[in-house]
Amino acid sequence: MPRTQRSLILTIGPLMVLSAALGATVALGARQVLAADAPAAVVLSTVDQPIYALQDGKLRAQILLDEASSGATAASMTRLVAQPGAGAPEHTHDGDELVYVLHGRAVTTVGQTTHELTQGMAMRIPKGAHHTLTVPEQDSPLEVLVIYATPGAEQRFKAGTVVPPEGS
Repeated sequence: MPRTQRSLILTIGPLMVLSAALGATVALGARQVLAADAPAAVVLSTVDQPIYALQDGKLRAQILLDEASSGATAASMTRLVAQPGAGAPEHTHDGDELVYVLHGRAVTTVGQTTHELTQGMAMRIPKGAHHTLTVPEQDSPLEVLVIYATPGAEQRFKAGTVVPPEGS
């Protein structure tokens, strides 16, 4: 029996991200789900997802899709907002990490290579690759969308303090 491919449709403002990584069709902020062969979609609003503050409030993480929120077992999605000076020390993951920069700029090192990421850029960090990320001190805040191809890495953000959304 042929395996069917399912898609994730995510709309955040003008951004549309398509990914087959979650193993189920999910729409967040979208009005239409395209994969007709998929089981019932899970539709979540960012308003309903907690925001966790870490690094003395310099990093805010909002787990958008994971097993607990949507039943997604093949991948997870997290929105991160990092203030200047925030970042992640060297670490690895058991699966690929996909990063899309919504706003701001980051400097990341993967292995021995340093990259500058700016708005509209996407990056795939291979599983097992040692990597870091820093928001330069003089910059504006960084906002990224992160998809972990092997879920679980996003759970570390739950160690933070739940905070209200900005502007509330």
